[in-house]
Amino acid sequence: MLSANVTNPQYLAKKLEQDIYRRGLAPNEKYLSTRQVAHQFGVNLSMAAQAMQLLVDEEKLVRRDRSGTFIGSGARGDHTRRVKVVYVIMPEERANYSVVPLDLLIDSLTHPAHAPESEPEQFSVQFAFLPKEEEVLYLKSLLAPTKSNWELCGVVAMSCSREIYRFLQQEGVPVVVLGSLDHDLQELTSIDSDHFECGRLLAQYLFDKGHEKIALLGISNGRPGDHEFLDGIVEAMTVAEKPPNSLIARLCPYDLDALRAQAEATLSSPNRPTGIVCRGERMLNLVLPIVAQLGLKVPQDVELVYETFSTAHVEHVPYPCVQTSEPFEQIAQRIGSMLRQIRAGKEFKRKHVRIPVEVRDATRTPPRQHQL
Repeated sequence: MLSANVTNPQYLAKKLEQDIYRRGLAPNEKYLSTRQVAHQFGVNLSMAAQAMQLLVDEEKLVRRDRSGTFIGSGARGDHTRRVKVVYVIMPEERANYSVVPLDLLIDSLTHPAHAPESEPEQFSVQFAFLPKEEEVLYLKSLLAPTKSNWELCGVVAMSCSREIYRFLQQEGVPVVVLGSLDHDLQELTSIDSDHFECGRLLAQYLFDKGHEKIALLGISNGRPGDHEFLDGIVEAMTVAEKPPNSLIARLCPYDLDALRAQAEATLSSPNRPTGIVCRGERMLNLVLPIVAQLGLKVPQDVELVYETFSTAHVEHVPYPCVQTSEPFEQIAQRIGSMLRQIRAGKEFKRKHVRIPVEVRDATRTPPRQHQL
């Protein structure tokens, strides 16, 4: 990934040309959109558009109305070899909320734990952000080149719709879902945090600190993980003998304005909660400015807790959290290993993996472990 402060479109255009060559793309095959280039190469939209226009001017890319960007006749692709490709996909609207460390995920797919660092697997890891409209059709067009000179080694899917998961299940594509699955999609392989324990431990933490009224603030698309998280909170309420009105649950769609408005309304209500459970670090970062704007102090007036993956940077976030009991590097290695097992046709002892979680209290070390 390039630096976000790249100011030379010619340099980025050269990187895009190298990407076309490395992937062996042939004329008329579909290429990345401007937004995908910006995400994948870590630049802004303007820089991505300028670099792509340079390649359009050289006929190495071709733009087609309502269809997208395609490889042009002037591209110097190596069309004699098949390129192994792993796609990482998520909804476009989810991109701004995801806290998955994509760099660690790339390393796991290109550098298996059992292989020497000098001999990485030759995977081309591509990111795809699925649009709201005709997302299945978009994914079909994205995977189409694998029938010519690509070899699709697998898909890592995160926070996708039921329609996308159903399509992948029907196509028989090697897939690992980083997240939870509905009951009718259990043929797919998945790995996820233990959301029930996440909810239970965060609520228990707040009740143990003496909070009588707590709130859950999050983004929900009605997945099993969302339900399990709420079930965990209810379990903690039952054990603590708290009445039903001790919890305010506010789950919103992917809309920043709606999320901010809901958080502000919750924190400014007359009988406001004194403990807030944030579904993820992004939600925590969204709530913090609202807390300051309302003149509240943390943790004196309101205490914030959240869930996340275990990564090095979490140690520097001064708020209690529930995190996975193993670092994301290991989880990412598991994902890569699971994809390779699926491709090899091997049976899984556990098709749906749940990662145990633990409480990390910013005021205490080491974290308290709660193994399943």
